[in-house]
Amino acid sequence: KADASPNLDVIISHQQLNYGSFDPALSDKTRFPSFYRMVPKEEVQYVGIVHLLKHFGWNWIGFIVSDDERGESFHRTLNPKLLENNICIAWTEIVSFVTVLETNSIQQEKLFPVFTSLSRRKMNVTLVYGDNQSLQGLGIVLLSFELHYKSPVERIWISTAECDVNAIASDSNFLLKSFNSTLSFTLHANEVPKFKDFVETINPLKHNFPYLPQFWTTAFVCSLPMYNQYVDNAKDCTGKGKLGDLPSFKFEMKMSGLSYNIYNAAHAVAHALQAMDRFQNKLRAKRAMDRRNIQEIDPCNLYKINDFLLHGMCPCCVAVCCRRQNSS
Repeated sequence: KADASPNLDVIISHQQLNYGSFDPALSDKTRFPSFYRMVPKEEVQYVGIVHLLKHFGWNWIGFIVSDDERGESFHRTLNPKLLENNICIAWTEIVSFVTVLETNSIQQEKLFPVFTSLSRRKMNVTLVYGDNQSLQGLGIVLLSFELHYKSPVERIWISTAECDVNAIASDSNFLLKSFNSTLSFTLHANEVPKFKDFVETINPLKHNFPYLPQFWTTAFVCSLPMYNQYVDNAKDCTGKGKLGDLPSFKFEMKMSGLSYNIYNAAHAVAHALQAMDRFQNKLRAKRAMDRRNIQEIDPCNLYKINDFLLHGMCPCCVAVCCRRQNSS
């Protein structure tokens, strides 16, 4: 997953596949001639957002955006499209980037404008744009709001495909209620054979996967001494828990859109390499050549296998999902 930040303003010399970023700058073949996308154009989200707002008659909304070039570009591009459809952005707040290394006072100073807007501006609908990392501050604000007012921020949230609301909504053992019934744009993902069966077998006592112990102790509220993962006043994990037993707002058994893009990217590369190998074999047989450099092969010969890669993007679309959490 990559973004076209100023630090990446170089021509990449080797092939790369992007599985999650909608950043339109990555489509610039002058800057990124060897960069191919597994996600659709960002324009499909603009159309989807407008249709969603018009469908429900929401014509007066708030907007929370990440503090980076992508957030600025998204706001600048979307706003005229909303105005064309008589939809107005009543207010816009930029969520500053925060890190766990910063003190609470620094985080509070950065995020105070967002906290104030959510406290005073009673908009029914708020559009959120950014990825999980850039929107960590929003999760901190909502957590502070719920702890301070003893109630969630009651409004309808609309999030773009870059944002995983479930990830932002989870903070240690405290699950944010403010994101209940959020409408989220998400990448399409088809069912992968035997994937669910594989997930059912995952257990930190049997598998040494990165981040699994930390997630397991949080999700099942138990401790794993063998990984130095402890939960206050909780017993040790027994190993009998299954990911399939968790509610969907904590863990989704189906493969996510981003994961499905990675899955497809691996298959695309494999098929492309296989096509190149076959093409080389045909050349050797036809021209009695011992070997031909793989870099000399015209990728247009592979259009039947990975035509979408040659155009730098996947022709798939996005869908809208609703996040629900049981009151219990």
